Amino acid sequence: MKPTYVPVTDREKLVIGLLTVSQRLSGTLPTPAEFESSLKVLGVARTERLLATVDRLFPTMGVRR
Repeated sequence: MKPTYVPVTDREKLVIGLLTVSQRLSGTLPTPAEFESSLKVLGVARTERLLATVDRLFPTMGVRR
């Protein structure tokens, strides 16, 4: 299989994409603590917009609790 590279300039979209891939490939999502740690590593701000999107798309993660 030839890899496909998709350029991502928006870090928030990258986070959403990584969560989607994780859920589809392994059926699991990170814990809220792992999510917070990942945001720091990726240099992504914990904005209200990002949290609302994650909460809407992945309500079982509980990032706003």
